[in-house]
Amino acid sequence: MMPSALAFGAGGEFRSPMALAVIGGLVFSTVLSLVFVPAMFMMMDDIGSLFWRFGKKLLASSGENEHTGASHPSDHKAPPPTIVHSPAAE
Repeated sequence: MMPSALAFGAGGEFRSPMALAVIGGLVFSTVLSLVFVPAMFMMMDDIGSLFWRFGKKLLASSGENEHTGASHPSDHKAPPPTIVHSPAAE
């Protein structure tokens, strides 16, 4: 597209705007797919884990307030399940 964008040859001034639009679209779509989309994915993943940690703290603090009465030794709770993060998200 560069020869058309630089208006070489017969009718080059007619094809130059189209060639510039094609070159700009290719550059923009490359930047969008290689930089912007992965960056947004990483940002949304971080926001999701932040909400998850906040939700766990909120649930844990409300759970402690419910059990302020006398506790029996037989009231053993299992530890909360651990969170396994997908290696594909890293």
